[in-house]
Amino acid sequence: MAVPETLDSIDRQLVHLLSERLKLVKSGVSKESVGATAGQSPRLPVEQKLAADFELPAESLAQWLRHAASICEREAGLREPVVFLGPIYSYSYLAAAKHFGMAADLVPVTTISAAFDELVRGQAKFGVVPIENSTDGRVVDTLGMFARSPVQICGEVLLP
Repeated sequence: MAVPETLDSIDRQLVHLLSERLKLVKSGVSKESVGATAGQSPRLPVEQKLAADFELPAESLAQWLRHAASICEREAGLREPVVFLGPIYSYSYLAAAKHFGMAADLVPVTTISAAFDELVRGQAKFGVVPIENSTDGRVVDTLGMFARSPVQICGEVLLP
């Protein structure tokens, strides 16, 4: 049975490379430290190049790389809480997991203002709240909180 052995071999290589990535993260190497701009995804150029070089859809590759990064950040003790509106599996949760990776420290809050409060108090570094949705258009509560607090938008996640 060559196929399972080949898949096992590839899985071992993936785990080995993830371990190597973790060692670099623990030593202080980050995408930001090698030239990425704050607030932008440091993986985007790599994702686009890899998607062009290999037979993987860019979005799938982006999700895989984000998840690998979030695992390394968690294991290196670099996770900072990310608050999101709603319970687990809400749209805000799905957006947070898509942007920060499934291993990120995702913390639910019950209201939009609670998300902003956590950010302003320094209890979380990032927050995910809806700005618009398909049923009601713009989310007035979120826009009002942006007007009243020193919080800035640093990314966007589109969900179907």
